[in-house]
Amino acid sequence: MANKIGNVVIGEIKEIKQNIDLGKINDQNIQGMPWGLFKQKLRFKCEYYGINFREVDENKTSITCAKCGYKSKKNRKHRGLFVCERCGFVANADVNGALNILKKVVPNAVRG
Repeated sequence: MANKIGNVVIGEIKEIKQNIDLGKINDQNIQGMPWGLFKQKLRFKCEYYGINFREVDENKTSITCAKCGYKSKKNRKHRGLFVCERCGFVANADVNGALNILKKVVPNAVRG
């Protein structure tokens, strides 16, 4: 494998289409997205190329600090900003969540 990709890890998307309120147009766009089909195709491509496909629970990944592990809803300052109340770690909220998802599969992949 030229790119040396061994694993693809995604968050398990549960009820993403339920109870959303991002405005009429955005809500309609999200409702129309075929999440199941996307996952099915991604899984197939991974298997075809010999890449491990892992889907993990996203529970509390957006409020947990990827650096120190402190969990608090107050860590999410607003939509795109994560600031840990305990250690002061600052990151894009999506990056912090992605790091926490990765740590569920490879605990030592992220270090301080």
